[in-house]
Amino acid sequence: MDNNNYSQMPEKYFPADIEAKWQAQWEARQTFAARDDDPREKLYVLQMFPYPSGDLHAGHIRNYVLGDAVARFWRMRGYNVMHPMGFDSFGLPAEQAAIDRGIYPGQWIDYCLERARRQFKRYGFSFDWAREVVTSEPSYYKWTQWLFLKLNELGLVYRANFEVNWCEEHGVLANDEVKDGRCWRCERIVTRRQMEQWCVRTTDYAQELLDNLDRLPGWNDAVRTMQRNWIGRSEGTWVDFEVPALVGGTGPLAGGKEPGARGRAVGQPVGSATGEGACATSVRVFTTRIDTIYGVTFMAIAPNHPLAQVLAEAGGSAAALAAFAESCAAEATQYGPEDEKPKRGIALGVSCTNPFNGEQVPIFATNYVLADFGTGAVMGVPGHDERDFAFAIEHELEIKQVIESAQWDGNHATIEKSALVNSGPYTGMDFAAAKAAMDTWLSEQGKGSAAVTYKLRDWNMSRQRFWGAPIPMVHCAACGWLPVSEKDLPIRLPDHADYSDIRVSPLANDEHWKYTICPKCEGSATRETDTMTTFMDSAWYFLRFCDPFNEGHAFSRKTIETWMPVDYYVGGKEHAVGHLLYSRFLTLVLERAGLFKLQRPDPEGKLPTVPGEPFRRLFNQGIVYKDGAKMSKSKGNVVSADDLAEKYGADTARLFAFFGGPYDQDLEWSTSGVEGSNRFLRRVWRLAREVKDALRGDPDHCGDACAAATRARHIAVAGVTEDIIHWRFNTAIAKLMQFLNTLEDQWKEAGGMEDGEAFTSALLTMAQLLSPFAPHIAEELWLQLGGSGLCAESDWPVHDPEFLVADSVEIPVQVNGKVRGKVVVHPDEHPDKVLLLAKNDTQVSVWLDGKEIVREIVIPGRMVTLVVK
Repeated sequence: MDNNNYSQMPEKYFPADIEAKWQAQWEARQTFAARDDDPREKLYVLQMFPYPSGDLHAGHIRNYVLGDAVARFWRMRGYNVMHPMGFDSFGLPAEQAAIDRGIYPGQWIDYCLERARRQFKRYGFSFDWAREVVTSEPSYYKWTQWLFLKLNELGLVYRANFEVNWCEEHGVLANDEVKDGRCWRCERIVTRRQMEQWCVRTTDYAQELLDNLDRLPGWNDAVRTMQRNWIGRSEGTWVDFEVPALVGGTGPLAGGKEPGARGRAVGQPVGSATGEGACATSVRVFTTRIDTIYGVTFMAIAPNHPLAQVLAEAGGSAAALAAFAESCAAEATQYGPEDEKPKRGIALGVSCTNPFNGEQVPIFATNYVLADFGTGAVMGVPGHDERDFAFAIEHELEIKQVIESAQWDGNHATIEKSALVNSGPYTGMDFAAAKAAMDTWLSEQGKGSAAVTYKLRDWNMSRQRFWGAPIPMVHCAACGWLPVSEKDLPIRLPDHADYSDIRVSPLANDEHWKYTICPKCEGSATRETDTMTTFMDSAWYFLRFCDPFNEGHAFSRKTIETWMPVDYYVGGKEHAVGHLLYSRFLTLVLERAGLFKLQRPDPEGKLPTVPGEPFRRLFNQGIVYKDGAKMSKSKGNVVSADDLAEKYGADTARLFAFFGGPYDQDLEWSTSGVEGSNRFLRRVWRLAREVKDALRGDPDHCGDACAAATRARHIAVAGVTEDIIHWRFNTAIAKLMQFLNTLEDQWKEAGGMEDGEAFTSALLTMAQLLSPFAPHIAEELWLQLGGSGLCAESDWPVHDPEFLVADSVEIPVQVNGKVRGKVVVHPDEHPDKVLLLAKNDTQVSVWLDGKEIVREIVIPGRMVTLVVK
């Protein structure tokens, strides 16, 4: 397309007249399509895909302009950029919206998708819409189910009892459906209930996930720290405390594996008070402070742990335990993770034996030990643990000092690591020596060993919801649980949802849907009526974007290795320990299983390609605030994306999102800031119109004004390019504003000049530099000023370094440490000439008159210092 168009340019900038036009042009030309067979170097830019739950607002716009600018920039620099978009469309919000409206969830999603697509396109985002994926479409969730089967095939899937929030009227509730301990719908008290759930052994990969964090320099430290803390590696010791009342028993808790170990028996929960080497006559604990074991005066166990029931029956406290467990279940929903709840407990009537000193210590069921964390049991050392101290005071238990401390007075716990006291043969040892010796003794005695545990828990896959991917498992009375055959995928959701009894999954109410044939014996079987967590949908969508048209496989090895890993991943840091962790886990598992090998090098040549890691660089944008609160519909402070585009134009809104501050810092919404961005674009338009309308003469007649404009162009290209590469978008916009200031000043200085060639060239460059940020006006300027083809398809401008060298610099002159004047010199001027000019400067010379100069210092290009007396 040749843009030699010298017709009259409209006098004023009207965004509505140009934005829809260029959006249609891009779509018709498929400007942003990424092709697998394109020989250019590939680059993958991705933003976390949205949940289509409502209209976009100004906060959403900022989320997406960042990645869009980067995609447009690298495209213009000659890369084959994939910048896809899709929708995370399963989940509770759509289901609840459908229930409220009395419609099928898919109907609500279709409505939301249509609005979201329209709004995205209105802002000119350079998405490759041909690659769109929607997680609630059977063509997508067929492969989500296939991935579940693959995890099962690899031995990573099992069923176990997990605690869930339970309402007597509405059944299982998500955490965000519990408000102050009550159901958000009926306000009944919410309790905790054990339910069998499908789980995936993320803990088997805990150490690899942890180790890889150090190999991801493209991630920010804050997110890496959040993931390290969530994985929570702890080095400590397993210790078995024998329970005399159970000696000789053959209870059902014997055997098993250590929590988190590969090969753990199917069905064993993450935490277990018995483990490798332990039997049903012992309580196993994990401790990072084995050096305090001589200070143990009680044992604490979770009230809902299976072993607690066995102990209570042995101690005659089964009824008391049942009542206590019920009260703890109700209490669990009333306190958040950050809340300090009261320490409560009941004695179970039995004791256990400290293996080091043979002392009998009572066993309590307590509300501050969790069944699915660690082993579900904790040794109580009140002298050196604040939580244990509070519990011991409440229950009048002995408090012992076993660690040397100058602060010890028996009235509070001391937690420092220092020499042991009152610890038998280990007295006097420091922590490291005592731990090594105690670990060795435990191992020799078969009563424990050194160990590593993780705070990370296995991934609970089950949701008792309708609007999700059905879990592809069936249950046969004769054959047990079996995976569905791959040829039968997808297991489709029915075209209606039965909410007649919402205490169970709506799929369980569908008698026609849930009954099927056993894939092994061909007898009657029942489908699993739970659906998968939406974290499973989003844990692999970036892989499907690489191969969205593949009907026979989730993806091909070739396409994954062509595009992965993602080079730039943009999204909120609130997903650091959910989506990001599960995505890393799943990619690592699939690569270990041989489905692909991530090896595409970094297009920038700076960062390594880490095996199994899907995201090379991670960027977290700040939050948009208005009136001091995060912009959200619930706060009533939303600025509609449609209204914003209607009043100012999409380019103005985009520009403000960049210029308002560093991308990773929060942004306070400012109407004056938006209007300032709009004024800038109007000024660019006005200058371009004036330059276009100027008569074209001999460029040799340009003079100093054109030379200054040319130099400003090269300076702007160098600065904006560097800023985009380093994600300094706000300073890139500032440099464009400086560029415009210079062009306006020089255009005025040229006065009646009849030549506009140098300024036309400068403004064509302005259009290219604006293209990542305000692409619609950039295209129109490019067209009006005679650029060839589309601006978005033009080559990114390059600068000549010679134009960056200043003709002169202003150097301060100090006399006895105070600046007394300034001189203007050439940057490479000889120091003697600089010194002479400084001493002869009229403002400086008055401070030298009658004085003896005792020292002269010239720092070339920076400063002159004179010392006088």
